[in-house]
Amino acid sequence: MIRERVPHGGRVIDVGCGWGAFAAGCASLGYRVTMVDDHGDAGFADAADLRHRIPADFDISAVRFNAVRDPWPFPADSLDAVTTFDSMEHWHDSPKRLFGDIARSLKPGGWLVIGVPNAANLKNASTP
Repeated sequence: MIRERVPHGGRVIDVGCGWGAFAAGCASLGYRVTMVDDHGDAGFADAADLRHRIPADFDISAVRFNAVRDPWPFPADSLDAVTTFDSMEHWHDSPKRLFGDIARSLKPGGWLVIGVPNAANLKNASTP
């Protein structure tokens, strides 16, 4: 999907990216990628975990901040796409300001792509 919508070499920000699997995939396709996460989860404390090498191995910028609480550092009309997958359900504050900041930072025709789990489907899957 991203290759059909974002020009090759475009700027992609992946919010709440965790270890950065999607960011690594985008970088492999030739996009300029920045990972955004506060990395507050306990799993990120293990400095020996090889997944910490993903940004360096894929030439990805990594910015550590809470996108919902902290100021959005990306200037107006500077991004081709902003993505967030399976992180929004972990946000404890309203994303209203963040979404406004993202809208301003997207270039005309830019994309905001949001993926969330299907909680209703998960509930049904666990029912005998």
